[in-house]
Amino acid sequence: MYFRKKPLQYRVEFARSEGVMQTLEGPVHYVAGDALMTGIAGERWPIPRDRFVATYVPVPPVRMGEDGKYEKHSITVSARQVQTQERIRLDGGKNELLARPGDWVITDEHGNRWVVANGIFNETYECLES
Repeated sequence: MYFRKKPLQYRVEFARSEGVMQTLEGPVHYVAGDALMTGIAGERWPIPRDRFVATYVPVPPVRMGEDGKYEKHSITVSARQVQTQERIRLDGGKNELLARPGDWVITDEHGNRWVVANGIFNETYECLES
């Protein structure tokens, strides 16, 4: 099924050094310059800098690369709801997320994947199919 990300604003900080962030779905590595996101339910996750710059815009008066509020471009993704627990490999196997029953596995047009908890998915995505 296809969905569109709703136009929501997120708080973003840029990593000053390398580290690991504990997300709802498991630990994810990041490097200096990557975007460290905070979502609508206080959940946190990192996004590689190049992917972030390609998919988010700063909310004025913030400029790209500054900490502050950002909004994701309206993108269409495919998504499937997980029925049984499964592990989702990211970034060429560098990271792995745990998708639990009810979670959604999202795939963008470039093949990037991520996992979103059902409640957060329902708040942040809209279905494009009837």
